[in-house]
Amino acid sequence: MQLTQKAMSSTYAYAESSPVNVGGGFGEGSNRTYQYLNSLRGAHGEPISYSRVGTCCAFKTPNSPFGGEGLLEVYEITSPGLTAPKRLYFNWYEDGQVFIPLGLTAVN
Repeated sequence: MQLTQKAMSSTYAYAESSPVNVGGGFGEGSNRTYQYLNSLRGAHGEPISYSRVGTCCAFKTPNSPFGGEGLLEVYEITSPGLTAPKRLYFNWYEDGQVFIPLGLTAVN
């Protein structure tokens, strides 16, 4: 996964209202999420660690096999460059251009 552009919004990936749209559904959503997370680095290129928190935030989507309702995947990241852990939100149901969240960098 190529991450080359910084997000324009400070809430991108950090808020349920602005998740990373990795798409892929149940077949590829998990793999795309891990590709994205494995590309992220701290503000100065430090490695990050991540763990899955769970799901949240039901929303309507025509792309869900569950009666038109989807859930977001939530991961927590830590890095030596971060002052506190941060939560990132992922949408497996919609594809979209992905960006580097503000305060982080990426390696491809």
